[in-house]
Amino acid sequence: MRGRWSLAIIGVVLIVAGGLLAHFTQTAGGIRIEDTPRATA
Repeated sequence: MRGRWSLAIIGVVLIVAGGLLAHFTQTAGGIRIEDTPRATA
């Protein structure tokens, strides 16, 4: 059971890290990677 929990934790960490990386990359220098405009803020 412990192996599944560690895998779940690793998955969550990767998802959060990816989200933060995308957020900082997107906001750094005003460069956006997304194609959708941010008109609906």
